[in-house]
Amino acid sequence: EFLLGKSDSSPRDEYFYYTGCLLTGVRSGKWKLVLPRVANPAGTGWWGRMIEAVPEVQLFDLENDPGEAKNVAGAHPQVVEELMVRIGRARAELGDIGQTGTGARFFEKGPRRLQVPVKEEAGPAPVKPKYDRRKPLGSLRFTFESGTLEGWKVVEGKLGEPVSGAVSLPRWKHKPFNREGKFHLSTIATGKGPSDRQTGVLESPPFALRGDRASFLVSGGYHPATLYVALCDAATGEVLHREGGPEGPRMHRVYWDVTAWKGMTVRLRIVDRNTGGWGHLCFDDFSVEGELVKE
Repeated sequence: EFLLGKSDSSPRDEYFYYTGCLLTGVRSGKWKLVLPRVANPAGTGWWGRMIEAVPEVQLFDLENDPGEAKNVAGAHPQVVEELMVRIGRARAELGDIGQTGTGARFFEKGPRRLQVPVKEEAGPAPVKPKYDRRKPLGSLRFTFESGTLEGWKVVEGKLGEPVSGAVSLPRWKHKPFNREGKFHLSTIATGKGPSDRQTGVLESPPFALRGDRASFLVSGGYHPATLYVALCDAATGEVLHREGGPEGPRMHRVYWDVTAWKGMTVRLRIVDRNTGGWGHLCFDDFSVEGELVKE
């Protein structure tokens, strides 16, 4: 009835935006969410020739901002989380540029494929990693140089390779991680190549916070509801402070003023429930004055 113009009421309450086979966003009610993407995404052919880059998840209130001028994602994390659930369902049922949906119908046997293979772009030459050699801020450190989780636990999801030895992302060899040593924590490493669609949550062992400042290296993206590194109260799980990556492949140094929680027993939590562009975190070289506490 709706498609024939006999009714003004749509049987669905959501609309998914696709550029070719690339899922770019969703609208539900007054809210429109736009997923991160690079300019002129590979594999979108003629449809993607004028697509601009979107560096981070964007949320627009179309009732009050029909021109989509103000990104309000940070002010409405619950809305973003709900719409990301719809995005996940759309990928599973309808598909995405690299994923066949359960509703796909084929006219020939075998996996779906692009008619014209996507050509790999010739990137800049690899660059040798360079650690910043900053002095630790205390006696408690997490560097993962044993190649293991060192007391950390995966508490949600299934991370294929939470401790990674990769020096860079495959397409960003000219911008290596610049981590400390040979290993770091990763939510993008699957053991079969990197994927932003992998999600999971890691937690450190609890520790007594004795210092005023903490420091660590982080790369990847940031979203206050779905993608962040947090300092948490070990007893209640409450998030005390959070930070994210620079929306890029290279780790940058973060400093926290933790004076307000000095004396508390806390833990670190790395949350990745984000499947968009830069929807991952790489973490290394945490230091603070403190001591581990037995659970």
